[in-house]
Amino acid sequence: MQRSEFTLKNAYHYNHSGALRWIVSHLLRYKLLVMGATILSLLSQIFYAAAPVLVGQAAQEIFHPTAAGVLLSISLSILGALILSGTADLAQSLSIETLAQHLEADSREELYGNLLGKSQTFHDRQRVGDLMARATEDVRQLNAMINPGIFFIFNTVIGIGIPIFYIGLINVQLLLVPIGFVIVYIFAVRYYIRQIDPVARRQRDQFGKMNASLEETISGIEIVKASAQEPFERRKFSQNARLFRDFFVRQGQIEARYLPVLLFGITVGLGFLHAMFLYTSGTITIAQIIGFMGLLSLLRFPAFISIFSFSLVQFGIAGAERIL
Repeated sequence: MQRSEFTLKNAYHYNHSGALRWIVSHLLRYKLLVMGATILSLLSQIFYAAAPVLVGQAAQEIFHPTAAGVLLSISLSILGALILSGTADLAQSLSIETLAQHLEADSREELYGNLLGKSQTFHDRQRVGDLMARATEDVRQLNAMINPGIFFIFNTVIGIGIPIFYIGLINVQLLLVPIGFVIVYIFAVRYYIRQIDPVARRQRDQFGKMNASLEETISGIEIVKASAQEPFERRKFSQNARLFRDFFVRQGQIEARYLPVLLFGITVGLGFLHAMFLYTSGTITIAQIIGFMGLLSLLRFPAFISIFSFSLVQFGIAGAERIL
């Protein structure tokens, strides 16, 4: 790694041994925000997943009343759970956004400090436009990687785990279809990441090349005009922009083949079929079916949102590698 000719006094030292470790070292500078966001996310998902369970209990009370006021108590519990879930979610969003802004600002400050400390020879070997792309667009990708990227991924994990835990509390036999969904979902996401990762890296590299070529053309516009090279420069920029566009198209093609949303639809159908089979055998009640289907529907958001979250994380890691 190239060392700086000078360093800033009392500068915070980060781990530069790899892109992921570098990002983690930035985040661990704000341990309280990380811990707060994690706890708030758990609370939000726990309260939110409790609502379908309570709805099932309310249905059971409607079918077989036990005492006066029980239904009202359950209704107030559902309201309270959803209010607490929403409050925790708002606080979590604030924590995550603050963490993302800190990561963007600190990484840009660190990059500027390192660039100022480099030798003139180092800067002579660099393309200014590419450095500008790293200091602006690549750093911005780090922000989007945290919020909403990591935010959605963590909520995906929690949003799958907690409903499945509640389903197990209703009846262990109902876990058959959800666990099968999780297994297939993991393989589908791994396949998706393997496809999107090289496209993300090449897209970020191509953006840097396009930006560098454009900056060189604009800064030397007098020479371009004096030598009548405007058509050549237009063709060069069009070629770079076309390549950048092609990577976006390739990204869209990969996302169009995203399978977990289809898997969720199949899971809902199979889950309902399995619940009906258990009901006909007398294993579960209609109220438990209502609670089970409500919990199963909570898997829709994690299955859908991961198409965006994993892409943002891959672009953020690609940007971090370019900055390093």
